[in-house]
Amino acid sequence: MEREQFLRTKRLYHYTKFQSAVKILDSMSLKFGSLDGMNDINERYRPLCIPVSNETNIEAFSEEFYKQLSYVKQISLTRDIGKHYGFDIPAMWGHYAEMGEGVCFILDKKKIEKEAKLAKYICSRVTYLDTHHDFILDTIPKDISNYFYNQKKELFFTKTKDWSYEQEFRILELDACSKDSFLNIRNALIAIVLYDNSSQSVFGTTKYKLIKAISFDIPILEYSNTNLWGTSLIDEDGNCNWIKEKE
Repeated sequence: MEREQFLRTKRLYHYTKFQSAVKILDSMSLKFGSLDGMNDINERYRPLCIPVSNETNIEAFSEEFYKQLSYVKQISLTRDIGKHYGFDIPAMWGHYAEMGEGVCFILDKKKIEKEAKLAKYICSRVTYLDTHHDFILDTIPKDISNYFYNQKKELFFTKTKDWSYEQEFRILELDACSKDSFLNIRNALIAIVLYDNSSQSVFGTTKYKLIKAISFDIPILEYSNTNLWGTSLIDEDGNCNWIKEKE
């Protein structure tokens, strides 16, 4: 993708470890993860509060509820907010990309949304609130999966404000059962970002050479953020104008 087209494209971002990035490039897909594998303790486990009913086996219902909850899987991406670019979040590089040793993939937002729609996945930005939503039921639903679908926004697309720095955009599969699920990104991947965390340019590193060998001519960009030079994305030819100047 050329720079001019890149600047016109609405983008999403995915941070990952280097070894995971190699697997992603090999398969050109992102793997959905279970909620119990997330680092937000409010999403890993939420208590179930249900009304007492003589007609309902509470223990059996609770077991089935959490079983179906385990079928809900998601992919977390990062979005731009105004001029606060999704690749320019040091905490994300630290938490999800091996302290800067990993990779940030840049994806075409419209193409990701189209792919998700074709696969009948649900996607939306995450809203950040003062409190999180537990499973508090006024009545016991006859169909748990329908309950998840009808309450998806409150249950799966909200987090507490502690996580607002992630600028999250989430893709959700509500009924993955026990199978592994993947999102095809072959047509949506538009750039690969490596972090400049030393005095050596990333373009001279082994990491760059390995990514270059399997990246199918997708632009590889070096990200840096310094007080002296500010935020930049630089390609291997030294062009440093891959982002618009902040107003």
